[in-house]
Amino acid sequence: MNRRKRHIIIILLLLFLLGTSYVFLRKSSPKIKPIFSIDFLENQDNQIYSLISHMSIEEKIGMLILYKTDTISKENALLLTNTINRYKISGAIIQADSISTVRNFVKNLKQGDQFCKIIGCQSLAGFPNVIQELPELSEELLVNTETSDSINKLFTSLAKSYIYNMGLNFVCMEGLKHLSNFKPDNLYYTHQYVSKTIDIAQDLGDNGILVCMSGLKSDFFPDSISFSNSLDLYRSLVYKRIPMILEYGNSGIQNQSLKYLKSKLKFQGLIAREFEGGSVHEGIFQTDLYISSKPLVLIDSLKNLYARGKLTIDNLNQKVQKILLTRKWLSEQNHEAKLGAAQLEGKLKFLERQIQQNASVVVKNTGDLLPFLSQNSKFNIIMLGNKPFRYFREMFQNYSNYKIVSIDACARKQYNNQQFHIFVADLSGLGSIELKWIQEKLDQLAVSDSMVFVNFGSYSNLKIAKDFPVIVQVNDAGKIGQETAAQILFGGMECNNRMPFRVSEKINAGAGCNVPKVRVQYAEPIDAGVSMNCIKEIDSIALSGISNGAFPGCQVFIALDGKIIMNKSYGFHTYDKKRKVKNNHLYDIASLTKIAATTTATMLMISQGKMSLDDKLGEFFKDTDIEYTRIPPDTIIHVDTLLLSEVKNMRRLLRKRDTIHLSDSIIIAYDTMIYKLTPKVNIFKRTVREVLSHLSGLPPAMPILKYIIWNQDTILPYPDSIVYALFPDSVLSRKDSLKLLFDKYFTDHPIKDSSERKIAENMYLKNAYCDTFWIDTKQIRVYNKSVFMYSDVNMNILQIAIDSANGYSIEKYLRENIYDELGLDNIMYNPLRYRDTIEITPTADEKYFRRQLLHGYVHDESAALLGGIAGNAGLFANAHDLGVLMHVFLFNGYYGGKKYINSQLIEEATRIIPESGRGMGFDIAGPEALVAKGAGPSCYGHTGFTGTCIWVDKKYGIVYVFLSNRVYPSVKNWKINTLKIRQNIHQAIYDEIKKESLIKDSL
Repeated sequence: MNRRKRHIIIILLLLFLLGTSYVFLRKSSPKIKPIFSIDFLENQDNQIYSLISHMSIEEKIGMLILYKTDTISKENALLLTNTINRYKISGAIIQADSISTVRNFVKNLKQGDQFCKIIGCQSLAGFPNVIQELPELSEELLVNTETSDSINKLFTSLAKSYIYNMGLNFVCMEGLKHLSNFKPDNLYYTHQYVSKTIDIAQDLGDNGILVCMSGLKSDFFPDSISFSNSLDLYRSLVYKRIPMILEYGNSGIQNQSLKYLKSKLKFQGLIAREFEGGSVHEGIFQTDLYISSKPLVLIDSLKNLYARGKLTIDNLNQKVQKILLTRKWLSEQNHEAKLGAAQLEGKLKFLERQIQQNASVVVKNTGDLLPFLSQNSKFNIIMLGNKPFRYFREMFQNYSNYKIVSIDACARKQYNNQQFHIFVADLSGLGSIELKWIQEKLDQLAVSDSMVFVNFGSYSNLKIAKDFPVIVQVNDAGKIGQETAAQILFGGMECNNRMPFRVSEKINAGAGCNVPKVRVQYAEPIDAGVSMNCIKEIDSIALSGISNGAFPGCQVFIALDGKIIMNKSYGFHTYDKKRKVKNNHLYDIASLTKIAATTTATMLMISQGKMSLDDKLGEFFKDTDIEYTRIPPDTIIHVDTLLLSEVKNMRRLLRKRDTIHLSDSIIIAYDTMIYKLTPKVNIFKRTVREVLSHLSGLPPAMPILKYIIWNQDTILPYPDSIVYALFPDSVLSRKDSLKLLFDKYFTDHPIKDSSERKIAENMYLKNAYCDTFWIDTKQIRVYNKSVFMYSDVNMNILQIAIDSANGYSIEKYLRENIYDELGLDNIMYNPLRYRDTIEITPTADEKYFRRQLLHGYVHDESAALLGGIAGNAGLFANAHDLGVLMHVFLFNGYYGGKKYINSQLIEEATRIIPESGRGMGFDIAGPEALVAKGAGPSCYGHTGFTGTCIWVDKKYGIVYVFLSNRVYPSVKNWKINTLKIRQNIHQAIYDEIKKESLIKDSL
């Protein structure tokens, strides 16, 4: 044997030995999983093998199908279930229906099989949207928008809860199938869209939900950028271990991408494909699962392929093995529903608003026009398109009034630059002729700095508004989108989002401006972390007050951290239930006037440098002379109006006080003290600080007793003969003439220069007594010690001082300096000048003073005698406007981007004063206050005799307003206190805050 042959033999022997060693090592080594394997598909399961071996060809073919249902109504549900069970179909893709229908269908479908069926739905980004009773979520907006991590997490959390709640286990995400529509100049946007969608899919998969993600629907050429992007997409899907990919089309190019997916990326998961009829293409070898609304047609086609040898038994067994492993994995998952349908609904609404807000962009804000600084400006709204923009206008009205103007009027320049013009446009559905007409009208405009363009819908419409100085883009023209747009304009919510891609030369990707939150936001309870259970509890408390006769109706306003979560009216104006209470209806707010008017005006005056806390009241009056000789030594220093039924020990009361009976059930009880008044102590020498704190020594009541008990006066200015001569037919003596008693102080009609101060219907105080009233007020006895005594006199004197300092009434001062600026049209004195009685709740049927039903006239006697404009009472308001006003104090004196009150002054006024247990003007939560048990010293506000209260808690960000007419028809009704209606509603807020762990860190 020559050397060459020997070398060949040696080489062959070596190769044989190497080959044998390789085979041995491969057999003896454990199988290594692919780097990006799907764990549940890698299991070697003998149970699965056994099941497959006992299945018929027809059963195996049925396993390859998910039945895409058109409807799961009662008529169709049984047919669907029977078809799926008979042909061993692996599951179903369901459509939207009611909660009960979906649950029943899913429950019936799951029965009988060893492994859980695959039951789910198709969506864009993983959210089912299969329940008609629940709001539909804007999945596309979520993935199209640069949202925060917290929103993304909430989205996936709610998607899981939704899926678990309905008994589903599968979701087919089709949002990536239109990826080819993205242009190369928007690659950042494309990347964001893809990465967010895949992250959602991965999160759902990690929580036991089977996820299928779409590939690319369109065909791509191998040399194109789109094809390159498609390969990147597939890499992302494989790296994130997405278990199923949905493919489209039958073309060869599409199959090239699948080959890349299988051979290059070693994808181990399932390939799904939709079938809507026709022939099944040769790519069956790459398809593991079909989604079809025509399962019987598909079964016949697959059986035909099997009969022709196109679908082999080995290939069929491999597919069935994958599907059974998947179903077994689903059977092992714990799909526990952690949220009920009601909770889910609340969170869905919250998430939808968050998504809509994040999709809104202030594209341009030339001159920082937004947010509008004054709500008292004149606003014109011009609507473009076919929508009435109802929700936009309703939300706009919460902040300011407006006027509807046509685009023709604007094109003809029938406006001035002192007005703001808001163009709101939804151009979807318009034809080319309509769009051309709108463009022509916009081109005719002389665009001014006060013009705002709000576009709803397609970004491309922004091109027609390219020259507007202010542009706002809102993706959705539905209720939430419209409300969002209006709130952004006024700074009810902040907006700092950016354009996702380039629209034109003037509007590039990343364009956008920051608009801060400077006013209250109109929100849902869940926006502030408050559950619907809390709202239902408040509803129950308010309605229990009505059903128990504590009041015929009421209003409740609640805000947390600047978000209005409740502004609601209950019941009726009166117990006859003829007129429902509406949110814009007015109540007599009684002593809430002390903080909503007098304290507010005083703080404004101090902040404007017109007054200081240590100024003496005398500095604001020209007439400070007091006739001390006119003041008798025995002077009333404390007056109470009492119900006889509440006086437990009349003898003890009479030992300490004198009394006057007003009726069978009401008395006035008063203390007396005899001392001599000196010039050293009088009202003009008390300071602003002292009267605000009720430490002035002034008595509780104004000198009004003789006017209140006018019908008991027996001292008439006429002798008997004159009286009889005037009234010979009806008067036997002075005491018999009620009219004469009335005429001493009042007239039943206005008389110029004689009787002009109206205090009730057909009742005017004579001018002479107006002067007398002031003289009596000036000469009110004052304690010579700083003793706390809650007093109406304090606030009335302070109000008169404010009027004197300004030279006009407190009503005008408040209207011009704060009410109009805040858009508060529902706070006013003497409301009958502005409103009809149908918008004013009646207060009380008064029997002893004005002897009539008080409807639009102030209930408080002092305020009435002062003409309805007073410091202690007189304001009529609704809960909403009072709640907005209180936010000026909660926001440390700022509102709408403007500073109204010095923040240090607010801090001092709302701090408890040890001598009184109150603040300055404000009451402070304590044992004697009508507040929640959970309220502490950070809570300040006031209550009102007519059944009202306001409480603000700076620590927890609470503003709570309650209004009622509990004194209707009689002041005897104290059920509101015995039932603790106001306190219980207040407590429900604190309970919810603590339960939801929303408490802020201690200040």
